[in-house]
Amino acid sequence: MKPLHASSISNWQELEGLIDEALDAPQAERRALLAERCAGNDAMYDAAIAWLGACEDDSGFLNTPFDVEAGLEIGSRVGAWRVLGEIGRGGMGTVYQAERADLEMPMKAAIKFMHRAISFDAVGVRRFRDERRILAALEHPSIARLLDGGVSDGQSWFAMEFVNGAPIDSWCDERTLSIAARVALFCRVCEAVQHAHARLVVHRDLKPANILVTDSGDPKLLDFGIAKLLADAEPENSLLTRPGMQPMTVSYAAPEQLQGAAPSTTTDIYSLGVLLHVLLTGQLPREGMRASAVVFARPESDTTEPDFVARVVRARRSTSSRIERQLRGDLDVIVARALHADQQRRYPTADAFAADLRRHLEGRPVLARPDTATYRLRKLISRHPIGSVVTVAGVALFVAFTSVTFVQSRRLRAQADELLAQAKTLTAERDKATDVTEFLTDVISSADPYQPSGRVPNMREVLDRGAANAASQLSDRPEILAQLYGAMAPAYFGFGDLERAGNLAEQAVQLWRRAKGPADSSVGAALLYLANVRLNQKRAKDAEAETREALSIFNRVGNTAHSDIASAMSILGSALRQQGRLTDAEVVLRNLLESERAYLPHDASRVAQVARNLGHVLRDKHSYVDALPLYQEAYNAHLALYGPEHPETANSAVNLGYAHSLVGNAVAAESLLRAGVATKRRLLGISHPDAAGDQLTLSRVLAKNGKTKEAESLRKEAEQVLKRSGSP
Repeated sequence: MKPLHASSISNWQELEGLIDEALDAPQAERRALLAERCAGNDAMYDAAIAWLGACEDDSGFLNTPFDVEAGLEIGSRVGAWRVLGEIGRGGMGTVYQAERADLEMPMKAAIKFMHRAISFDAVGVRRFRDERRILAALEHPSIARLLDGGVSDGQSWFAMEFVNGAPIDSWCDERTLSIAARVALFCRVCEAVQHAHARLVVHRDLKPANILVTDSGDPKLLDFGIAKLLADAEPENSLLTRPGMQPMTVSYAAPEQLQGAAPSTTTDIYSLGVLLHVLLTGQLPREGMRASAVVFARPESDTTEPDFVARVVRARRSTSSRIERQLRGDLDVIVARALHADQQRRYPTADAFAADLRRHLEGRPVLARPDTATYRLRKLISRHPIGSVVTVAGVALFVAFTSVTFVQSRRLRAQADELLAQAKTLTAERDKATDVTEFLTDVISSADPYQPSGRVPNMREVLDRGAANAASQLSDRPEILAQLYGAMAPAYFGFGDLERAGNLAEQAVQLWRRAKGPADSSVGAALLYLANVRLNQKRAKDAEAETREALSIFNRVGNTAHSDIASAMSILGSALRQQGRLTDAEVVLRNLLESERAYLPHDASRVAQVARNLGHVLRDKHSYVDALPLYQEAYNAHLALYGPEHPETANSAVNLGYAHSLVGNAVAAESLLRAGVATKRRLLGISHPDAAGDQLTLSRVLAKNGKTKEAESLRKEAEQVLKRSGSP
């Protein structure tokens, strides 16, 4: 068969999809299916048949002799590329340096050819294609990008950016980089890893050999051969988990990898911790740490550090005392946190890891340490040594002078400090307070029954008046206007006016950007609320985009509240579910629920919300039995927190009742649904779309239970309410 490359077919990713579809069909029907799908595209059909034949060969990888294959000759062609020489060989394939043969300007590439033996194993083929699929999804300056791909003589290949560089540890040692320079370079690696994690890709093999640094000092992350897509539902009972083929480099593997547990993004955080340890000390963490995952310092302690320094001295006998001091303290506890045995106690993201390192480089307090007054004072002095010396000397003189009268003057000084703080606050907030007071006075006066109209407006009319006045009176005060819109949007949401709530929430985001810039935490919080409104408007793609932008802002800002991150992940999971990406949603929400249950002190209401959202995903996947206990957990929590007369309790009652209906518990289903709908109607009113939606669910269950007359009456009433409200 003639060689096939990417330019010979319309889309090699389409070819992969065809193979997956064929392998899922009965063997006798596969070739007919491919003929139908490839009608009019002979190149696609030839490639698909060749690939299918390799997958169906029952010789299998383990039964095929794995002899060293003859390499491609220099000058031979692979698609549009000319081979220049072999670079190296690995478990999955051989890598060649090549150049583009059909361009006037030379373009270098590294071409990875799948071993012929693996091409006769279906799992090996899938793993090779997974690597190519993952590379196609990654676009980052510090990740070697995918250029081309195809099949030639029955063997799969792909071409990626050729990186002319050295492993990161060798590159740093050859240039005798300082500790600060090594840390700064490592932070750029973290940015590349974060990019992969944001696309649900876990590398699983982060080590110096897979991170090359060019002569210009740019790091490049390579080799996603054993990377894992977190959203991939396929279990890993594959080639790479067979005896002797475990997908890891043991020296850099996290404890959970060594135990055979499922990977997560914190698996890569551990490997990054090992890498940083190597860059700083010249050696791997001690064997005991990797085997039992006992950290070398306690992040909770502000003083226990000598173990790390002692190993540094042993590893580098010639290290100066100045370098030794640099490794003592913050770097110690930062690396320790990344290498923690408990995944929940590592840095949650690669961005958070890098942010703490940058705090250290800037002389600011790091989050890996307890926030004590002594520690902050020490960091202040390190940043401003001259000014601090003068200040400390002045303070010492003052203390000596006033020591005799300390007891008598303590109360006076405290009062003076309090008055000074109040004066500063009042000065800073004076203009804002004046504007807000005028605005609120105008809004409240609109409810005066002695106005010319003589009619007392309802709450909705007062809110409408306030929104209109805010736009006209506070247009030059974006921060105040953003706060007001942020408060008004939930009120409209409560009235069931999702369109108005969404408009105000969107304006709040724009105003916060104008007042604070694009990367402020206020912008992230406003985006998160907007995403929540979009979910209720059934605009799931918008909700996902806004949530991911909020998470990106939170990562850049650092020190974001756990509750904000958890809320963002909960909304993200719900947005993925609405789009039908149920596997992705389940991964996000299961990880979040596990994290929330373990987090101390945990928020019972948030745990209940995540459990309920995960229940929705499992219900959509028809895993009704698995969804039921999650709905029960949410209902029990809301009942304990709020009592029976609360919208959240009513929501959980409706969800639990519907789940009981799906598993055949008709009596429990009807009782819970009736209670939930009745509560919603009492609290929100019979014309509220939320109450009407639940009433529609009750009508379906009643119809299923044979109570068709009542069901029809409830259905018509609910549909009229929803039609009037314009609810999606």
